[in-house]
Amino acid sequence: MEYKLLLILLPSLLLLVECDVKQKPEKTADKKATKQEPLGASTKSTTKKPKQDSIKRQPKVKPATPSFQGQAAGSILSQVLQAGKFVPVGDTMTIKAGQTLDLRCKGSSVRWNYPHYLQEDDEGRLKIKHFGRYSQFILVNASAADTGEFSCGGYQCRGHDCHDGEEKTGKTFVFVTDPQELFVPTEDYYVVVQLRTRQPALLPCQVTNPLAKVTLHREFPPEEIPVDGVKIAYDLKKGFVIYQPKQSLAGSLFCIAEHGNLRQMSTKYMLIYVH
Repeated sequence: MEYKLLLILLPSLLLLVECDVKQKPEKTADKKATKQEPLGASTKSTTKKPKQDSIKRQPKVKPATPSFQGQAAGSILSQVLQAGKFVPVGDTMTIKAGQTLDLRCKGSSVRWNYPHYLQEDDEGRLKIKHFGRYSQFILVNASAADTGEFSCGGYQCRGHDCHDGEEKTGKTFVFVTDPQELFVPTEDYYVVVQLRTRQPALLPCQVTNPLAKVTLHREFPPEEIPVDGVKIAYDLKKGFVIYQPKQSLAGSLFCIAEHGNLRQMSTKYMLIYVH
């Protein structure tokens, strides 16, 4: 009887063993899958690292700002706008008549150059103050006649020798605008200018406003002289420059400046051709 019972139960036991064997690989596969999840997370973290590196590298590439500040700090000539506020001056600057021109030049030993008009008679409007590391140039109640070039040169002194080393310089051309004066005032009614072959001649009809339109004219016969920029050119800081003087230009010439509703004539220039 027992032998017959074992024969009956044997197929069911074999079936259970087969099921158990099939289930074991599935569990190992599940374990492998669970072990691969951390690997997937690690790959995600590696993709984030390049983004973090790129963000960190961006602030390092900023050469423009320091170089610009260095150039501004290297300028020895600046304009004082108010107490403690300075701006580097450019090639030209414009102020209105009646305002104060306040310039500051760096250096232990500073010398100033300015229009001859102020050197001869400044009427007490000009003050120059020297300090340990800079010098200050103050011109109060500026007028149209003060239009011109202002410059300074400064040395960094070493002991008692202030000329040891290279001198640094700074300059700017100042226009002093006046609603009634387009040309820099002068007491001369006629100015004699000699024309020489191969030697440029200057007609110094300087304007006080850089926006004024200036033309060159002949008195007799009345006509406007063409300015081509080659034979004759106009320099905003100087006036008309005749690069190729000719005998045909001899005579009485003058300049006319126009700005807005104002139109004025300059001093007359008597051009004499010299062989």
